[in-house]
Amino acid sequence: MFKLLKNILIILLIIMLVFILISAGKKKTKEIIYPKQIEQLIMPSGFDNFYAIAVKEKKAVQFIKPVLRIMSFKISEGFLNAIKDSHFKMDEALKSEISKTGRFTLLGNEADIKAVLEEQKKLGDDAFNKDSAKIEMGNLSIAGYTMTGEVTHAYPNVKQVGGYFLLKVSVGASITVTNAMTGEIEFTNNIMSENEEKLFVSAEGMIIQGPRNLTAKPLNSINASGSDIDLSPQYYQALNLSINKIMIYMEEKYPTMGEVISVNKNVVITTVSEKHGIKTGDFLFVVRTGEPLTDAAGNVLGLSKEMIGALEVLSVEKNMTQAKIIKLKDMKILPEKRDIVISLPSGIK
Repeated sequence: MFKLLKNILIILLIIMLVFILISAGKKKTKEIIYPKQIEQLIMPSGFDNFYAIAVKEKKAVQFIKPVLRIMSFKISEGFLNAIKDSHFKMDEALKSEISKTGRFTLLGNEADIKAVLEEQKKLGDDAFNKDSAKIEMGNLSIAGYTMTGEVTHAYPNVKQVGGYFLLKVSVGASITVTNAMTGEIEFTNNIMSENEEKLFVSAEGMIIQGPRNLTAKPLNSINASGSDIDLSPQYYQALNLSINKIMIYMEEKYPTMGEVISVNKNVVITTVSEKHGIKTGDFLFVVRTGEPLTDAAGNVLGLSKEMIGALEVLSVEKNMTQAKIIKLKDMKILPEKRDIVISLPSGIK
């Protein structure tokens, strides 16, 4: 009996040891959660059927970046006072950030145009080159799209919660993008961003912990107006969040397109590249085009489309991009050469 119990105990110990070894050998992998559009393979807006038709017909074609001119934005004097920067210009900030994406061909705004025309006038009026320096005044590039807008609101919300103050600001901005050729509004969007921080102070109004400075007023004079606390850095942070959201929104509305040129197991090479503003971490949908779709008069309106899957960009080169397959609609159907790819920015939620 004792020997039987001993054998059972040994077997149980062996089973426990095997279980521990198996558990230890398992690698804990963190589940990657992709944006809703990727998980559900939702086709982005902005698919250029004529580009896809040219690829299908094996014509030499390049995807042309949208030409955009950012016009002056309306900003209230109250907001300029809140950020303590009377010279801030929203259009200049947007122009600077959007240019970094590489997704658009940016043209100068009103101030830039004025400076160019003034320079052209100087050249045209040069007494030493009247015969040779014939300048066509105002011969400037025309934008495909213009962006206008305003900072719609900016307000503080300061609350005392126990032993600290909750410093919260909200900044809203609106944009309108118009087709410069037709005058039709392409879209409008209202974007709001918030920034929140905690400020710990003593009963005497001295900062214990926190990023901001109080004025030399007694603690009980601080109220929800926020007038006693310097919130300008937080306004700037909230404003930068809004600018970043506008950039992502524009990248989503005006995607870049290319074609698949090589497939090797899980790695796909495409023609979208550095010059299109694509970057590591961005997503690409793979779409297979079919027969032309026509109306009753026989006009080609587009192509039939089949969603194949989604890619994540691994590396970007001057003329091509390497990406990995992260989602397939049908595991048996893989991307193929000449499939179309269309982008989705990595910052999308």
